[in-house]
Amino acid sequence: MYSAIASSKPYRFLVGPQRRKFTIHCAVAARVSPYLEKLVNGDIKEGSEKQVQWEDVDEETFVCFWQYAYTGDYDIPREPKTPEVAIEDEGQGGNEMKSPENTNEACDGVDVAAFERSTNKKVRPFMSKEIMKKKCTKRKLAENPPEEAIAEECWMEAKFEPPSKRKQLWEVFTALRLTSGHQVVLNPEQESQGHDFDAGDLLCHARVYAFADCYGIFELMELSYDRIHHTLCNLDLRTETLADIIALVHYCYETPAPPDLKELVVLYSACNIETLWVDEQFQHIIETHGDLSRAVIASLLGRLD
Repeated sequence: MYSAIASSKPYRFLVGPQRRKFTIHCAVAARVSPYLEKLVNGDIKEGSEKQVQWEDVDEETFVCFWQYAYTGDYDIPREPKTPEVAIEDEGQGGNEMKSPENTNEACDGVDVAAFERSTNKKVRPFMSKEIMKKKCTKRKLAENPPEEAIAEECWMEAKFEPPSKRKQLWEVFTALRLTSGHQVVLNPEQESQGHDFDAGDLLCHARVYAFADCYGIFELMELSYDRIHHTLCNLDLRTETLADIIALVHYCYETPAPPDLKELVVLYSACNIETLWVDEQFQHIIETHGDLSRAVIASLLGRLD
């Protein structure tokens, strides 16, 4: 297989408005999808010239496709994060205060035993918060024997309430899959850096999905879709991430995005409408695109009691 790839002719892709030149071996491009097989080897102008112009494809999306064509995977480069450094006072070794383990020992030159003899009073040892917590826990266990604790737990289980309609809708969203069997896996670099897929990557994944849908690259569709879904499921909707969500919604309804991608975005918007609605740009998109408004409202009906 490798010899066939290495000996195959290079195919030129002129990408983006600047027509930047990229090359992929014909054997590699041909095995990705039937459409690309006809493009690089077919009896057409692009096949004979071994060149095609893709002005509507951005360079970042093409590089992701290029990685996938050769490796079966792709990643989006990120700027390395600067590790936080603990600052200590010079020459002091830090100002951390620690509780003494034995508070009955002499402290600052005070003889505790002599003080007790002269005053006829017992010095009460200092107890840290950790010791206090342990004592409180022991007291609670003494007051609530295991039998009563078990009875209380059973009562709590009997009081179980079904999940709210909002939670049920979120469970529908988290269960979405383009296909079954594919699992999102972090590469070693992502695991070592301790982060998951970033909200800032959503738009890139969406463009990769639309690209793969256009050229019939089904496994790349599955991979990019699952990465979008995985990111949305684990996203903490803070103010700084709203812009990335809004950009994804805007992309899906300002460009001819695939229906599966729109369905994903609509259901996510319905699950988090309270947070998204405070953003004026999101309101503008809802007002501008009637099909988006109808789809979100239809999903919101599932949250009504």
